Amino acid sequence: MTAETQVQLNSLSETDAAIINMSFGISESLGVATINDSISSFIDFLKSRNGAFVPALSLEYRVYLVGLIEKIDDAYKSAAVKTIIIPKSRVI
Repeated sequence: MTAETQVQLNSLSETDAAIINMSFGISESLGVATINDSISSFIDFLKSRNGAFVPALSLEYRVYLVGLIEKIDDAYKSAAVKTIIIPKSRVI
């Protein structure tokens, strides 16, 4: 992965985390929905660019998720991690 890609992934996870934090501030269910939407959109982007892939083996996907988790406020982190690890509405 190039340094430019890392910067782009960091910027994307930072932006998404800010929106997720605001959503959790309104309600937990909105925060969970926002996480699922963000991750699903990123998966769709990777599929369109790379074709079929296994998310757990994609370095870009893993860097994005770790960056997202790191940037979510501590007050919402437990619900966020639970949503990321055990997705209910996200199909990969």
